[in-house]
Amino acid sequence: MHGELTTLGIKVAPSTVWEILKQEGLDPAPERASTTWADFLRSQADALLACDFIETIMLSGQRQHILAVIEHATRRVHVLGTTAHPSGNWVIQAMKNLVMDLEDAGCQARFLIRDRDGKFPALMDEILADAGIQTVLTGIRIPRMNSIMERWVQSHHASGSRGRGHPRSAFRDLMEGSVHDYRRLLDRHGVTWGEQLIPYVGEVHTSAYLMNGYDYWSACFRQLGGTRRDMDARMGELDLDGVVRDALGGDVLDNLAALRLTPEGHRLEARTLAVLDDAPLSTTLLLDSGMPEEVTVTVDGVAHVVPPGGAKLVAITSAGTVIAGERIDLGALTRRARAARVRLRAGFPCRWTVTSGDGQGWYPRGAVRALDAQLRPYFHGDDLEVDVPAERLTVSVTRGMEYGSATVDVEPAPGEELTVELTPERLYDAAARGWYGGDLHVHLNWMGDEPATPERAAAAQIGEDLHVLNLVAGNVAGERVYDRELLEEWVGRDLPWSDESHIARFGVEYRNDLLGHFSAFGLTGMPTRFHSGFGDSPDAHPNSAPLAELRGLGAVTGYGHPFHTDLSDTDPPDRAVAAGRNCSAREIVVDAALGLIDSLDVLNHSSIQATAVVYRRLIGAGNRLAVTAGTDAVLSISRRGTASSPPGWERVYAWVDGPLTAVSFAEAVRRGRTFATTGPWLELDVGGHRPGDTMRPAEGDTVTITARTVGPEVEWLQLRTADGVIAEGGPGLLTAELTVHEPTYVVAVAGGGPHPRSMHPGGAYAHTSPVYIGDHVARRADVEWCLRWLDLLEPLLDADGTFASAAQRTAHRDLHDQARQVYRARLRAVSGS
Repeated sequence: MHGELTTLGIKVAPSTVWEILKQEGLDPAPERASTTWADFLRSQADALLACDFIETIMLSGQRQHILAVIEHATRRVHVLGTTAHPSGNWVIQAMKNLVMDLEDAGCQARFLIRDRDGKFPALMDEILADAGIQTVLTGIRIPRMNSIMERWVQSHHASGSRGRGHPRSAFRDLMEGSVHDYRRLLDRHGVTWGEQLIPYVGEVHTSAYLMNGYDYWSACFRQLGGTRRDMDARMGELDLDGVVRDALGGDVLDNLAALRLTPEGHRLEARTLAVLDDAPLSTTLLLDSGMPEEVTVTVDGVAHVVPPGGAKLVAITSAGTVIAGERIDLGALTRRARAARVRLRAGFPCRWTVTSGDGQGWYPRGAVRALDAQLRPYFHGDDLEVDVPAERLTVSVTRGMEYGSATVDVEPAPGEELTVELTPERLYDAAARGWYGGDLHVHLNWMGDEPATPERAAAAQIGEDLHVLNLVAGNVAGERVYDRELLEEWVGRDLPWSDESHIARFGVEYRNDLLGHFSAFGLTGMPTRFHSGFGDSPDAHPNSAPLAELRGLGAVTGYGHPFHTDLSDTDPPDRAVAAGRNCSAREIVVDAALGLIDSLDVLNHSSIQATAVVYRRLIGAGNRLAVTAGTDAVLSISRRGTASSPPGWERVYAWVDGPLTAVSFAEAVRRGRTFATTGPWLELDVGGHRPGDTMRPAEGDTVTITARTVGPEVEWLQLRTADGVIAEGGPGLLTAELTVHEPTYVVAVAGGGPHPRSMHPGGAYAHTSPVYIGDHVARRADVEWCLRWLDLLEPLLDADGTFASAAQRTAHRDLHDQARQVYRARLRAVSGS
């Protein structure tokens, strides 16, 4: 008794304790059985959990509360969520999620230790009790009673220290410096950050206005005429403001009003947007001239000369002054709305959309005003406050492809703060089955209207429940490699927000617009090459050289956004090896034959259909490649179709044997234990084998093949071998029997039309890596198709390659010859059989 009182900080003599006990009739009982706290911890270790809140400062300086639970026996930590406002409802939802996770994992917890923090509501203990878990409270001001949790909290604070020289401090300092540099480029040059005007840089320049079907490329060709190769050489002749005007065809947008200048008079056309309590609206004005002579329009005192029949884009505000001969009434730009506020809560970080009746989006203060490929405004987080008009609103929430969406209509009163509690339903839980989804091609900064911070990447990854995020450093059209400094600092290490179910790393996109772009994930060291063939730089070496370097540094590699034209199963390869420098993966057929590349992003932002055709030709020709996915999402761009959609809108799922780490995920990809998807879950079983396996049945044996899908967007399902489709049907379950006569492969493919869950314009799609039947799959037609591809490479490099010496050109030809020998050997083997 004296010892316990001393622990509580109460000073009293042992004799005083004895006197009090004696007065109460309690004699000393030295033999009385008792259990000390240490005995309790030791005896119940396998059944003990402990939890606590951690207060941390985000990279942006925002204060956040992290709720974490630790298993005493394994020291496994469950991070239940993070929020700026740890309300009782938020804690209750987090505990419900914990209970479900423990049940799924088969954890037999019986006790949870916590302190007496007021952030823990009483209902939390009731929820735990219903699950058979008893809450054990620590003593007042006795943190050592929760010592294991306290040690983990202290280690977190130590790793998150902002002290000088600490990695997190270095991370923050590096990022602040980079963002400052990128913002300076934005302020000086606009959204292209001063990059050389090549075709896709021009597309970024116009993309904020030409989403959702407005065709930048056709408008360019109408201006210039000629072919794509002509466009590469004549970009300097383009009037990009005129391209926007021509592509829109008379339409106006939520971010673009138009002042039509005509001989009959001038008129303003605009979509009227709500503003809260007369706040000014910032937007862009298209000066669209139908006049036979120059017109001068003055905007806030600055004169803008528009050529005859020309166009010009000018930034304005609704409070500004526009004069075109006379003052233009800007009243059509805005309508005044009384302000209210909604507070959004899901219980864990999610992706939110808030719109008013006309589709206008509303965002938390300071949030990037991003639109996805379906023009839906979105942002990430939980327990968020959004200032909105006091009128009917639609609130939607989702959390990446493993969840559905939930939607509710609300109408807050003027001045009211209305709490909206909304949770998306889970459609499938990949990690519970050992599968983890990754996006292997995401840019933090790569031109754009808002330089991105790691905080935004973290919010997107957790809000999408994206297990693996590969943030790639890469150039655009010149020497500058965006985010290179962060790669140098963090290469080979998980980024600070990573946890047991979310891994974030910096990787590389190596870029050559003639030979193709490929990404690298899981680097252990810094590469020396990032690009070739840009500006005055020649195509000095084949992609095989940087591939060898990156793989030597431990990376798993894959060609991204490989092909941009439609291609059918029966087409020759000619259209895939099209003329011009358009970043198609022309060297993939070479690198696959020589074993230099690990995967192909069959799921990408460009032509999935063409890439799938090329992929099946490659594996049919005897190459072993994994199916992967890379969205090419760019966090520094808020309006550019799929590029401004959230990371992970396509994913490669890899079956990981054991805990998720960068190494285990990369190894699963190398072994082909993957499928890639825009959203649907897709399983494939071939006689008990999963993708990446090789089975060796005897000739004449029959194997059972089963494919299964989950997801409302699936309309069809196929089973394919090297000879084509062997079974097809609707969504759900598809089974077929295959009698084996020769080596082949089996893949499952699923798809459907456009759907709210799919950001790709082609609709829903999923494709597995193969199960190989036999060790040497080589189909004559596929080998010959690849040989034809190699023949097409030579005139392509002669016409569009740039070389500083004959030796550089010879290096490419020699590599192609090596691949040709491989394919010819396979052809001889097929002929001999």
